[in-house]
Amino acid sequence: MIAEASACVGLLSDARYPRLALQHREEFISADPFPHTVIDDFLPISVARELAEHVPVPNDESYPWVVSKKSDAVKQYIHHEPSMPLPHRQIFRELNSHQGLLFFELLTGTESLLPDPYLVGGGIHISGSGDFLGIHADFNWHHKLLAYRRINAILYLTEDWDESWGGATELWSCDGTERRREILPRFNRLLVFETSENSYHGHPVPLELPENVFRRTLNIYYYHRHARTGDPETTEPHWTNYKTDASPFAESLLADYGKGVD
Repeated sequence: MIAEASACVGLLSDARYPRLALQHREEFISADPFPHTVIDDFLPISVARELAEHVPVPNDESYPWVVSKKSDAVKQYIHHEPSMPLPHRQIFRELNSHQGLLFFELLTGTESLLPDPYLVGGGIHISGSGDFLGIHADFNWHHKLLAYRRINAILYLTEDWDESWGGATELWSCDGTERRREILPRFNRLLVFETSENSYHGHPVPLELPENVFRRTLNIYYYHRHARTGDPETTEPHWTNYKTDASPFAESLLADYGKGVD
């Protein structure tokens, strides 16, 4: 395992990755409803399979799972990097490395990105049958880094994903009222998008998965010292903002939210 996992170290120094970033940069900048791009076959297949093979089993008590079962989301994840399996520790360190930052800066056109060694809200994410993630815009402020969240990156790690299972990441209009794009969680696919007050996304329909099959992702986020110029984003820190009216389950969620549909 150690020999295979070591392929993660220095991975993004390969000349393929700057070329890949440049190939997708225009798509990222001009995408609707907000800047984003999808990169298939992001990692060498051997590395992707190594990561998939070592994703912990949900509820395995030997790992420090964070379990969220709320009206707006049902999921669990591990963000404590030292507790992760070795391949995952190495890939997160690679994504947070100098070369990782250069890749995402080149891809997005955003200079001076900051990594998050704490993996707040990120890490290894697992969703089982019946789980979902309501349409939302992410929290905007990292209290330890004292920085604004700028970029989300999600790597999908379930092989042979069947479209009938659901689980597509939905990108919604900036007012949170209309679904604009669905991105299937195909194996070894990387989704990168800009984080803002209006980058509404999620997978709001409960998954319909076979037994022992899970929607598995690696999530990592990047930050910046300054808010975007001309962005309506305020400097006031806020938590994740869920749109009840953007979910097909809005009616059933209203009581939990204690407020009406906007």
